[in-house]
Amino acid sequence: MVNHIENEPFEIRSFVADNESQLMTAWEEAYPALFHFKFPDRWRWNMFNNPFVPADERPLCWVAVAKNGEIAAWSTAMAVPVIAAGQHLIGAHSCDTYTLERYRRYGLGKKLQQLNQDAHGIFIAIDPSPPNRRNKYKVGGQPGKPLDTWLRIGTTLDKNVLYESFLKVVEKYLGRFGEALFFKCRDLGPAWLLNAACSLSLRLRQRRDKKDMANGPGDLKFEEIAHFGEETDLLWCRLVDNYSFAVERNSAYLNWKYVRQPNFDYHKVLALRNGEPVGLLVYRLSVSAEQRVGIISECFSIGDNPAIHASLIALAMAEFDRNGIDLIKCGASTENQRETLKRLGFGLVDIDVPVFHISPQASGLNVDEIMARDWLLSLGDSDLDQIRPVQQPSFVEIVRVLKGKIPGSEYLP
Repeated sequence: MVNHIENEPFEIRSFVADNESQLMTAWEEAYPALFHFKFPDRWRWNMFNNPFVPADERPLCWVAVAKNGEIAAWSTAMAVPVIAAGQHLIGAHSCDTYTLERYRRYGLGKKLQQLNQDAHGIFIAIDPSPPNRRNKYKVGGQPGKPLDTWLRIGTTLDKNVLYESFLKVVEKYLGRFGEALFFKCRDLGPAWLLNAACSLSLRLRQRRDKKDMANGPGDLKFEEIAHFGEETDLLWCRLVDNYSFAVERNSAYLNWKYVRQPNFDYHKVLALRNGEPVGLLVYRLSVSAEQRVGIISECFSIGDNPAIHASLIALAMAEFDRNGIDLIKCGASTENQRETLKRLGFGLVDIDVPVFHISPQASGLNVDEIMARDWLLSLGDSDLDQIRPVQQPSFVEIVRVLKGKIPGSEYLP
């Protein structure tokens, strides 16, 4: 399938295997810190070893090729099974949409995004950049239900990560001379003082909202599992009707996402009552290349039960504590999940408002039905639990949080 932009020196078309070396050259330029994470293992896991790629082989990647053979822009997707207003279909997450800086005056991103979303029944971008968000709205995207990111600080933030983000603010307002001065002084006290002030302020904010929770259900038992099977499918069948939109968290999807994916080792825990599954937890500990952060990728239960959520999250918190991990991140997309995290001492630090698009091929779906009830979203959706190289808020984001202006809230419908 080939499309051309009139009067411009680009060929817009779906990705073919012959493009791989040119695309990876472009990726290495665009994502220097993440390239070895994205390629080759993860690229092949998503593009070629994804069991949810539709039989009609609809494209998962679109590229704009310049006359010199260089790939100037691209838009990729992750095919996933979804439930939308009671209908089961194959949808797609938006994964990468990027235009190399020297090609940004041609409107390539908008064109590629439109082709990508039109190739899938339902297409969703959880956390698009501001330019991509504008483009997605221009080509028919709609704002969806929000996914919140909550952070719990045990004692302190990462001092070096925080100070690096502070230096960017200094450079913006005081120029390179000011930035260089503060950089030279970092070991004389400013970095320690900044970290202490920000960490204490966030901890006090968390404690303000923290409340003692009743002990979890005494009849719960927890079973760590190596892979997902019939019990997981039974659990999903018992709770799926609570949501008007979700990626189908059945054993086929969860095994592909958390067992067969190439980059991380996840802990997977079932909550059982009288031998029946009532909740599920997926979490991981940070690896050496990251900050020491604990990430809760999935946590859901029958009836969206706060007591079961709290018991599962407390189990993960105890494991993080045993491993000396101070920062814990968890997502929430329902009021019960948000209230549980608040009571456990987590603080809201970010809001992602997804943009979704319904293709004309998805007959019978409409926006009102999809927005009618809760969505089930988590940090495991798309690559949110994996691709962000800095897992704690920046200095500017912390200031906004303390002022009650949560990053991302400006996109709420």
